[in-house]
Amino acid sequence: MLRVFGIAIFLAAALLFLVQPMSGKVLLPLLGGSPSVWNTCMVFFQMALLLGYLYAHVLTTKVPAQWQGVVHVGLLVIAGVTLPAPIEVGEPGTADPRVWLLRTLLITVGLPFFVVSTSGPLLQKWFSRTDHPHARDPYFLYAASNAGSLIGLLAYPFVVEPLLTRWQQSVAWTGGFWILTPLVVGCAILAHRRAAPAPVKAAAAAPAAPVGWKRRVLWVLLAFAPSSLMLGVTQHISTDISAIPLLWVIPLSLYLVTFIVAFSNRVPISARGWGRLAAPVVLLLVFVMASLSRSPVLLVVTLHLLAFFVLAMMCHRRLAELRPDPAYLTEFYLWISVGGVLGGAFNALAAPQMFTTILEYPIAIGLACLLRPQAAEDDSSVKSAAWRWVLRGTAFVVGFGVFVAVLNIDAAAQVGVFTRGWFKGLQRHWPGGPPSDAVMIHVFRAGVPTLVVALLLMRRGAVRFAFAAGAVMCAAHMFANGRTLYRERTFFGTLDVSEDRFQNWHILSHGTTLHGIQAVRGNKTDLPTTYYHPTGPIGDVVGMLKEEGRLKHAGVIGLGVGSLAAYAEQGDTFDFFEIDKGVIEIANDPRFFTYIRDAGMRGARVRGYHGDGRLGMRGFITREESPESPETPFDLIVVDAFTSDAIPIHLVTKEAVAIYLSKLKPNGVIAFHISSRYFDLGPVLARIAEELGVVGRIRDDGDDKMTPELSAEAKRDSTWVVLGRTEGAFGALTAPPTDWVRLPDARGVEVWTDDFSNPLAAWAGN
Repeated sequence: MLRVFGIAIFLAAALLFLVQPMSGKVLLPLLGGSPSVWNTCMVFFQMALLLGYLYAHVLTTKVPAQWQGVVHVGLLVIAGVTLPAPIEVGEPGTADPRVWLLRTLLITVGLPFFVVSTSGPLLQKWFSRTDHPHARDPYFLYAASNAGSLIGLLAYPFVVEPLLTRWQQSVAWTGGFWILTPLVVGCAILAHRRAAPAPVKAAAAAPAAPVGWKRRVLWVLLAFAPSSLMLGVTQHISTDISAIPLLWVIPLSLYLVTFIVAFSNRVPISARGWGRLAAPVVLLLVFVMASLSRSPVLLVVTLHLLAFFVLAMMCHRRLAELRPDPAYLTEFYLWISVGGVLGGAFNALAAPQMFTTILEYPIAIGLACLLRPQAAEDDSSVKSAAWRWVLRGTAFVVGFGVFVAVLNIDAAAQVGVFTRGWFKGLQRHWPGGPPSDAVMIHVFRAGVPTLVVALLLMRRGAVRFAFAAGAVMCAAHMFANGRTLYRERTFFGTLDVSEDRFQNWHILSHGTTLHGIQAVRGNKTDLPTTYYHPTGPIGDVVGMLKEEGRLKHAGVIGLGVGSLAAYAEQGDTFDFFEIDKGVIEIANDPRFFTYIRDAGMRGARVRGYHGDGRLGMRGFITREESPESPETPFDLIVVDAFTSDAIPIHLVTKEAVAIYLSKLKPNGVIAFHISSRYFDLGPVLARIAEELGVVGRIRDDGDDKMTPELSAEAKRDSTWVVLGRTEGAFGALTAPPTDWVRLPDARGVEVWTDDFSNPLAAWAGN
């Protein structure tokens, strides 16, 4: 019996974590790949999960036990009739796409997802009413549920997506649903046949203590904090430290692992133990975040993930310890779901409207520290002698670092705070030479607040420790860039306009992603920089087209700071398609960047279109498509194909390239910017070129071609691919000697379409 219940719960959870990325893959090309698509999908699925838990609670408390199986199996059959979910769902039209998206999700996968989401709490409740020896404490089955979720999560990017098309994925999910249905039927039959005798039920029900609202609120908070932390640590690492592909898999996997471990019956560490461990880990995190250090990347990322794991483990273990009698099982899961929904909504919906930086992450850390069992008693971890010495040792190391930093900073000696005379003898013995002032300033800046937080904890002020830790990390986020001129947060992340310390350059960045640089002094204000430098690949393309008199109309997907507008001359038309409205406003603000304004002053026409580039291109009607249109086809189409670590797959599929070709003049050129530390799109575009019968070239403008003079002009290395209908479209680009070589061999590479793509196959390490 236990095996049947366990398999059913495991399979249901796996199906839940498979349908979410499957739905996103269907809808992404239709809505332009906006992060708001994912945010809206997430909110939909979390709300559907909450409704599923509410249904399970009502069904098991209001419907007689003998009818519960009949009702639920009937609902399963009704949901199964709607499968497989269609992959052709129409187009969003001109109305609010969020309304269309929610309606489409509701119609296509809403009922099946809702029914499957009920399986975890419902089957556990049924199991608790049987005569099985473990029936009085069925919460261990929650571990099976989260194990299924983990398998489903990892299976999609590594197995399902590389092997199956969208339609095949939908059919496979339908097969899983119809396997789940008889398993649920079997569970219902077993629950009826193996129901505990009435005297046993009465004995089991007698000790059930009522659940108060204080306990319910604590359940919600203990579920809220890890949910918010999971999203916060993912966004913080990918935005502020390093954009690593598939990074989102790690925090979500750790989140599920903490549930599995916390609710299993083999955990030797209590919530109090995890709370003790959290104290020194959070202190280290405070130090790193206050120092504003991003390197070494692996060490910093590992520390953030370790802190998340320990805090989530503490919260979930405390939830497990506070679990009620099985009589309140479905209500318990309902409140956990409420906390998870609120945590996700806080990060995905509320925080972007409230904060200009990712403050929700340190706030969630502070809340998790406040939820330590020690904080409830305002009694820190220091009652344990071992942990007391750990904290004292941490405080001593940090304090010594601050002392050394003060003695070693030139500025301190210059203002007479300390003298470094006696210290110079000691400096000669530093391993590898004395540390630089920059390093010492980081140590001082991070050490002082960390020492304060540590002392608060040692003074048995666990509540003050939580508030202080959160406050220090919030301050680090708010003042991470001391030369910030403007900051704005949009659906796509935090945009920062800053200046270099000599006030010669303005820089637009999104976390670790550089969007553009422009000189604001001297004679280089009209020089296109970074990936668009005249000596780079796109400079070759623009120069060739201008020299041959073939560049009058250009279409650019991705605006940045408008660097390409520097090439626009009198009579030229440059159309930019940009999905982030914040980027459009910044690029058009002459206080920050003047490329677009200066192009207009030269007599060029620069137009901006807010929306996804692919959809914008498709809706751009040229004269050749409609005689009434005043628009000429493009001489050049530029596709900047990367945003942070992510491949916007809908911009580099066979269907997408076909759209670009339909808007291009017969001898026009499409240029793809494919620079990435992680992915190699050269073979992907080569395969698409073969399918569409076009030709291509690639140029890798790497570090080996960089000179000090070019670096001083803010040039960055880049890799570009150009496609054209014939070799003649490339003009002088292919004339020897040339750095433009033929595209790599595409044999064995599967063509990317809207129905199939395999990002892992494009991994640069393959």
